[in-house]
Amino acid sequence: MDVSRYSAKVMSGIGFLGAGCIILSGRREVKGVTTAVGLSAAACMGVAIGAGFYEGAVIGFLLLAASIWLLPLVESALSTVPET
Repeated sequence: MDVSRYSAKVMSGIGFLGAGCIILSGRREVKGVTTAVGLSAAACMGVAIGAGFYEGAVIGFLLLAASIWLLPLVESALSTVPET
């Protein structure tokens, strides 16, 4: 039995769920991409923990948390800079 197929099936299912999270609103805006990426990252961390790769899961969590919490601050700081 090939154990690596389990992770492929998990990611396939999560990819299907993530695609369902992404919608196009009435104002022609794409919404739900952050939710879909969060689902995918959580599945990756779950597979890593299941495989015993705890350090990788912790590093993945820290990178995901930093990008979700810090990048909006960077974006707002850059959007307030006047154009030259």
